[in-house]
Amino acid sequence: MPDAAPPSSTPPCPTPRRTPRRPPSPPGPPRAPGRRAPSPRPRPRWKTEAATGALAALDRGRVEAPVEKVEAPAEVEELPDTLEQRTISGVIKTNKRGVEGCYQRQLKRDPTMRQASIKLRFNIERTGQTSNVVLDEKYKGTELAACLERLVRRWRFPAFKGEAIPVEYPVLFHTSL
Repeated sequence: MPDAAPPSSTPPCPTPRRTPRRPPSPPGPPRAPGRRAPSPRPRPRWKTEAATGALAALDRGRVEAPVEKVEAPAEVEELPDTLEQRTISGVIKTNKRGVEGCYQRQLKRDPTMRQASIKLRFNIERTGQTSNVVLDEKYKGTELAACLERLVRRWRFPAFKGEAIPVEYPVLFHTSL
C-alpha cells in the first residue's frame, strides 16, 4: 500500500470560476492582415418631438418641415479695396519653409546648384487665390520650378474688392558649406 501524503497545514486552493464565453461572431468579409473590422456607427438620435414629427411628415410625403428665418448680421465686414504690401509679405514669409523645402528637394537631384536666384511672378485674385504663377525661364522643367509653382498656387491671401494684384518676388537660395 502506498504511503499516504502527510496532512498539509495550508488549506486547499479554491477552484477558479470560469466565466461563460461568448459565441464567436459570424464571419464577415475578408480583411487585410493586421486590420480591424470597422466599428458600427451609432445611429443619430432625434431629441425633440418636433424634429421627429417633422421627419415623419416628410416621410409621409407632406412637406411641413419647420423653416428657420436667418437674418443677416447687423455689421457686415467690408473688404479692403486692395492688399497692403505688409499683408502680401506676411503670407509669403509664412510659407517660407515650403519654399526652402522646394530648394532642398532640387539640391537632392542636382547637388551642383549651390546658388539660385529666382523671380517669382504671380497674380493675387480678388478671392485671395493665386493665378498665373511663372518663374524664370532658366529653371523651367526643373524640380525646383515645378515645386514652387505647386506651392504658390496653394497660397491664400485675404480677399479684397479691387482688381487682381501682380506680384514679383525675388527669391535667393544658397547652401552653407
